[in-house]
Amino acid sequence: MGVCDGHGVNGHYASDFVKKVLPQNVEYCEQLYKKKQKKKETGSIFLEESRVVREKVIADGFFKTASDLKKKSFDVSYSGTTVVSCFVQGNKVICANVGDSRACLGKLRTQKKPVGKEEAFVQQGAQEGQ
Repeated sequence: MGVCDGHGVNGHYASDFVKKVLPQNVEYCEQLYKKKQKKKETGSIFLEESRVVREKVIADGFFKTASDLKKKSFDVSYSGTTVVSCFVQGNKVICANVGDSRACLGKLRTQKKPVGKEEAFVQQGAQEGQ
């Protein structure tokens, strides 16, 4: 899953392209890694391999997507997109981002009373529709 935030005149094209192609490219890079390592097709590298391998496969998918984006018919000289993606496999969540987009992992609390000033401020803003 991921979120893209396009910017510039063609930012919406860039973000639409990235959200469609990035997952395919990460999967492609995973298959390429498995083929080079002569790994069986069964398990996901996100569960079986080291952190270094997971990071490399994801980075390769991002770089391939950036390269593919430059070849599109629309101009990305002054347009583009940020992206934050979270890859969930089993009990692992791997987050990756390009640009200033970030992901936050949270836990829903059952208590209704805010814990601190910052949380109270966020809760107040949410109630006011901000």
